[in-house]
Amino acid sequence: MSHSIAVGLICSDARLHRPEVRITERAAELLGIDHIYLIAKPGPNGVHKKPQAHFEALIDDFVLLIGAKNPSVLIIMGHQNCAGHPVSDDEHDLDASEVAQLVKARTGFTGSVMALVATYASDAEWGLKEVARF
Repeated sequence: MSHSIAVGLICSDARLHRPEVRITERAAELLGIDHIYLIAKPGPNGVHKKPQAHFEALIDDFVLLIGAKNPSVLIIMGHQNCAGHPVSDDEHDLDASEVAQLVKARTGFTGSVMALVATYASDAEWGLKEVARF
């Protein structure tokens, strides 16, 4: 049986990974895919504003998983109320979009790269929105 696969950059914030939040499963449902292989980093949609070595290591992670898993889509998922990237809600949207563009360009990935942002309602309640697709 063939499965559709994504590789996703997501925050390591434990609130997003609680069973009741289901953020990864909801992203898979939104994109119509079966599995998401995760790269978890604090403040993922701000990685382009950190020292270059952080961004280069992230690109290496994406290249490894693209080669190993042949995903149909890449995901950059930031979230509001993030300690690793403490910016306004609007900046989260813009930064997720910028990182998605940079990852697509740097990896040469030919499929879609999606920028998503988890919107904060409470530590146990998060929305999910698409902010860009490249």
